[in-house]
Amino acid sequence: SEDAYNELLSNASPKGLLMLIPVVITVFLAFRGISLIKATVYGMIAVVVIALPAGLMSFSDLFFIDKEGMVAGAVASGIGGFATIILLILMIAALSYIMQAGGAIDAILTNMKGKFINSQKRADITNFLLILIPAIPLCNGIVAEIVAGPLMLNVCNEYKISRFRAANFADAVNCGLSGLLPWGGSTLMFCALTKTVSESYSFVPVFSNPVSLMPYAIYPIAIILLYFLSAVTGIGFKRDMKYWEKNKPEENIEK
Repeated sequence: SEDAYNELLSNASPKGLLMLIPVVITVFLAFRGISLIKATVYGMIAVVVIALPAGLMSFSDLFFIDKEGMVAGAVASGIGGFATIILLILMIAALSYIMQAGGAIDAILTNMKGKFINSQKRADITNFLLILIPAIPLCNGIVAEIVAGPLMLNVCNEYKISRFRAANFADAVNCGLSGLLPWGGSTLMFCALTKTVSESYSFVPVFSNPVSLMPYAIYPIAIILLYFLSAVTGIGFKRDMKYWEKNKPEENIEK
């Protein structure tokens, strides 16, 4: 409506386009081979460097002491918001290492080899299922990958599957499910954001039922189906023998 347009126009500022620069920097560094964590950190630094002089944020938005003497601001909120998931990841990583050191992962892989895995194509499908199973209840890329990662790595080592292919499977399935399932982080965040944004912009609809969004999650559905078909058909399969010849003992290469 015209009222909604006028309300949006009154709150809009072309200066906001400057915040695309940190996004471009982050993506550029990631494509240049910089680790995602480093690229994201550089992107956040760029946000501060650009936003402060442009007047898009003040130093108090980043860091200040509230009336109760507690540290507050975007920095404190960011650290506090990730504290729980950091602890969860540390505990899961420790549990994963215990399973690996105790031989449980090797035992699971041996059992799967005897009952299901008897070819590289089936090993590829196994890697898809190994990330799919924990990703459904967890819907968190990092946690699910820590759970499935050691098993997927062992499958790659045994059948000389490209680690890049396995990593792409893990990322794609996790991202797809996170944006599709109603308990996924992306879906819940979207619903929460609509409520927050609607307080400032009355024309923004509020989505309180994440289940209603599932039929419209076209990209998550497409990417999960794409990688499932890739696993079943073997499209894009790579063995990366140069990697194995360089990094694996000779006796394992000949298996």
